[in-house]
Amino acid sequence: MTKAHYERPVRRSEEWGRRMVVGEPCPVCDAREVRIAYDVEGLTSRLVTCDSCGTGRLFPLPSKAEIESFYPEAYYGDPSSAKFLLPIEWLVRLIGARHVRVFLRELAPAARVLDLGCGRGLLLHEIAEQGFEAHGVEANAAAARGADPRAELRIAPRLADAGYPAAFFDEVVIWHVLEHL
Repeated sequence: MTKAHYERPVRRSEEWGRRMVVGEPCPVCDAREVRIAYDVEGLTSRLVTCDSCGTGRLFPLPSKAEIESFYPEAYYGDPSSAKFLLPIEWLVRLIGARHVRVFLRELAPAARVLDLGCGRGLLLHEIAEQGFEAHGVEANAAAARGADPRAELRIAPRLADAGYPAAFFDEVVIWHVLEHL
């Protein structure tokens, strides 16, 4: 059985620290010089760090097919049940609720909030609970089946594929989703 990419070993590259200039600029500072850091078994991309600001990213960017392979059907488990042991699941939900309260407290009531890479929809639930208009984008349709029905959910591997117009959201929440950008 083939392992999903999230289960594959990441190893320090034999070319650790070697500088190279890449065509795709850093998403933070627009610099093009990077240092090679890690190799991911079974993935053509490597983890590189920006020589200017230190931001880590995969280079080259994974293909759409590679990104989809990161999230096999069983990635999230049964969306109607807990993903973790119950004490950990409770803690994950508590932290999610706190994040929503803290990071979205400056928004006007009913503001449009997008959770990019919403997974099982735990943050979407909290966003809706706080009275915001909740939207989610998730690549894994099986995971998203358990999302809060109050949220508008779009199944897409990347935000660009979700079909939202420019400047549609008042706030975007991004947790563990660099590959969606």
